[in-house]
Amino acid sequence: MNIRYAFVSAIAILLGAVLMFLPEKQIKIEKDPVDLLLAINDESRWISTDELAHSIVEKDPYFLLIDVRSGDEYQNFSLPGSLHIPLDSIQSPNYLPYLQQEGLRKIFYSNTSAKATQAWVLSKRRNLSNIYVLEGGVNRWAETILNPVKPASTAPQEEFDLYSFRVAASQYFGNSAEETVESEAPKKPMIQVSRKKKAAQGGC
Repeated sequence: MNIRYAFVSAIAILLGAVLMFLPEKQIKIEKDPVDLLLAINDESRWISTDELAHSIVEKDPYFLLIDVRSGDEYQNFSLPGSLHIPLDSIQSPNYLPYLQQEGLRKIFYSNTSAKATQAWVLSKRRNLSNIYVLEGGVNRWAETILNPVKPASTAPQEEFDLYSFRVAASQYFGNSAEETVESEAPKKPMIQVSRKKKAAQGGC
């Protein structure tokens, strides 16, 4: 047997054994760049503010909200039940157990979609699955859920139904909408929010 081949084989076996006993968080398994690019172009990573409001109101246990803004912004205002992981700490091993939780949709949010999308890309690069971005972030949440605008009188019925949901949601989250849809708004929004189709594996 060639001595050089035997030496290389022995090194390979040794490295394999070492990797088996390393803590999982030290093994970096990154997503293929082409697959990452395809994932970035997949629109199914977005979660709408209406869908999120519905999940919170219905006390859906299968999602985790992650605020990637600064500490000051988080202290000033945050969405109900959210966990604070600043963008510059999103790759810290300390937070990996949260991001690896199976069966939970991890939803990143920031003031707009910018920082949350960065957190999403970094997480996808690490092959983390079932991760999403709140479309429009806190700003869109304020516009659509906390301060809904009544549709024009010529708008289709679907827009009035959505407005009804948003007014009730605004009141549920402690905001006083300018106008109630009925004489006595329900305590919980009852409209069903349709979700976009998502990829069968991994989320976005």
